[in-house]
Amino acid sequence: MTPLEIVIALEYAVSGEPGANILSNIWNSPAGRDARRRMEDLGLVKDGKPTGRLYAWVKMLSDVPLPVQVWLAANTPESENG
Repeated sequence: MTPLEIVIALEYAVSGEPGANILSNIWNSPAGRDARRRMEDLGLVKDGKPTGRLYAWVKMLSDVPLPVQVWLAANTPESENG
């Protein structure tokens, strides 16, 4: 999925009027139309409305933990193991 597809999926998931919270030149751009068509093809959206599959995918995205940055000093046992 592209970042635009993720933004559009989130828009479908949370907006009562999909497209209302995204600039129309983005929503109606060729890339925006392609993203919406792909979501229809994947069963994430049907007849302009989000499906249970879209909600499950958005939940899966939101459940992914944020990465944790860990600093390792060079030439230490920790940096050589991994």
